[in-house]
Formats: sequence, structure tokens, C-alpha cells
Amino acid sequence: MNTIVITSNKILEEQFCPTSKSYANRVLILAALTEKSFLIKDLPQSQDVIDLINILKTIGVKFETNNESVTILNSFPACEELSDKTLLLPGSEGGTTIRFLLPLLSLGQNRYVLKLQGEMPNRPISNLIDNLTKNGATITRQEDSISLKGPLAAVGTFEVDCSETTQFASALLHLKLVGSFKYNLLNVGNSKKYITLTESLIQKISQENEVIIPADSSSLGYFLVFGCLSQTIKIKNVLKRDKFQADDYFIDILLELGVEIEWDDGLIIHKHNKFTTGFEIDGSQCIDLVPTLMLLAAFIPFESRIKNIKTLEHKESNRLYEMKKILDTVGVCYTYSFENDEMLIRGKISYSKIEGIKTANDHRMIMISALFLKLLGGGKLQPYKGVKKSFKDFFMIFS
Repeated sequence: MNTIVITSNKILEEQFCPTSKSYANRVLILAALTEKSFLIKDLPQSQDVIDLINILKTIGVKFETNNESVTILNSFPACEELSDKTLLLPGSEGGTTIRFLLPLLSLGQNRYVLKLQGEMPNRPISNLIDNLTKNGATITRQEDSISLKGPLAAVGTFEVDCSETTQFASALLHLKLVGSFKYNLLNVGNSKKYITLTESLIQKISQENEVIIPADSSSLGYFLVFGCLSQTIKIKNVLKRDKFQADDYFIDILLELGVEIEWDDGLIIHKHNKFTTGFEIDGSQCIDLVPTLMLLAAFIPFESRIKNIKTLEHKESNRLYEMKKILDTVGVCYTYSFENDEMLIRGKISYSKIEGIKTANDHRMIMISALFLKLLGGGKLQPYKGVKKSFKDFFMIFS
């Protein structure tokens, strides 16, 4: 049975945060497009990254592996072995994995079929497909797969709607390494950091021969929220802030709330004994962080407001719906206005112990549920195996 028992035990005071799959998948695609040998250090052991590497290997990209580092030895589409047959590729449920692969595969001449796993068939992708087909690719969307054949034109224009996700924009921006394309990015809003990250990595890879993947700010959020609510923790591999990761903003929120954070051969987050106010934030600027912010707000005995969060509906699960279920199970007082797209949470210091939480098989919903249970004295969590998507050792730390 896919159930785990969460205890109320403290965690070890010194920890290491997983590195960023968002960084890693961008770098893997860019390194596969550049003709030079390229070294990537500190790759995360997340399922999305593993899926991407397996697919790149299938289309001919060669890797030399050394522990958690890889060197990419050749490039696509130069490595493509032409075939008259349709080539079935390993699938993935990862948004960056699937979306980032489509423009790269569109550079080739073979016909590929890419399987969509998990909730990926229900997640937005049509604007990306439309942009590729308008510029020379032949793409057919099936219920649980995408059939694709290139090659793209070497020159073209992409008009990208970023209202649902900026991953479309990042996926197409990767092609700057190999073609002369024009970009019209629409409805970017407060998610511009993801695009800035992509553009910075394009520049870095065009000039250098290696990249070190930094700690993941989304995963760091779990340590930060548990630390300030429960116990002081030192995260040894977070030596500085990362301005390119949107979820780094969580540190600003905690500092504004009076939480003590210091840097001493790592990041130290101190338990905060007394909050004097809630917080207000535009959730669209750090959408993956929003469930963690909801957890934080639940334990602050003041009103907190989180705005512009409807894009949570388009993640690995409908996270807006799933977070409401989790908050209801715990007994958190909240209201959500669909018209204003904002959630008001009136937290309190403690809650009654519950038997457990049943949530979606979505890595972020699982981890937030586990932290709720740990802060409430423990309980049963179902499911739990989905954390491998981004943080495979989560329950070695937070069980």
C-alpha cells in the first residue's frame, strides 16, 4: 500500500538541499544543442531529470557519467541516426521534460513519438505545439502522446502566450543557440524570473564549458518553513541566495516576518517563536512556492493573503483544489475568492491531531501534507512515492 507513517520526531539539524531540476533540465537541453563537450556538475536525482537524460540518450546524445556529474559529448541533431521508422521515446510526466524536448526534437528529421505520463496529458501545451507547427514542424497530438517530425526552419517567429506557464517561452528560447528566431512573449506578468533564468543560462553555455547546478529554492522552502515553525536547521549546501530562482523570494517573506536567517558555511534558519503579523503576496511570481506559503500562513495567528494563484490548477494536479482539501482536513480557516483569485488564511498556533491526510499523487502536495502531519504530531499519509519527481530523499529526512 502506498502509505507512510509520519512521526513528530525532529530532523537532523544539518541538512543538504536537492539541487534544482529546473536549472538542470534547461542546462541538459542547451548542452545537447551546443557542439562542444559540456560538463554539468551536481545534477539532482529527480525523476524529471532522469527521464530527460534517458530520452536524450535514446535520440543519440552521448553522456559520460561520474557520480552526480555528466559530460555531454555530442549534439543534436548532428547525432541523429536517420530512420524511415517512427521512433518511440521513453515518456515522462515532467512539464520541463516534455515541453523542453519538443523544440529540440523539432530540429531533427526523424518522426518521434513522445509519451505523456501522469497528469501531463491534461496540462497546457497547445500554444507550444502551434508555434512549432507554424515554423515547419509536423506535430500530431494524441490523448497520451505527441507525434513530431521536423525539421524546423532555421529562421522564424514565435508568439508565446505565457499566461498559463512560462515553460513554453523557455522551451523555444533554447533555440537561440542554433537559429535566428524572433520572439514575442505575451502575458509574462510576474513570472519573468523563469525567462531570465533561461536567458542567463543560454549566455553562460555559449561562453563556458561547464555549469554547477545550484540548490533548488522550491525544495529549500520545505526546510525553511519547517525550520521557522519547529526547529533551527542549517542547510549546508546553500551558501548564497540565487536571484534567478523565483522561489528564492521566500527568504524575503520570512525576513519581513521577523524570522532570523543567517549565513555561516550554509544557510541557518532559526525557529521563530512569535509572529506579529501575517503576510500578503502575489502568488504568480513564485507559483510553485504557493502551497508552502499556505502551510506557513496556517500557523501564523493573523490573516495572510495570497493573490493570483489560479494557475495552480494547471500543475501536476489541480493544486488549488488539492490544497483546499488539505486545509479542510487540517481544519485551517480560509476563504478563496474565484472572482478576485485570492485566498485569505486566518491561521492559528496549533491544531488538533488528525489521523492522516490523503492527497493527490503530486510531489508538492505529498510533501506539504507530510509537513502538516509532522507539525501536528504525526499521522498516516497516502500516497507518498511521488516525491521522487523532485526530492527522492524527502522521507529519509521528514518521516
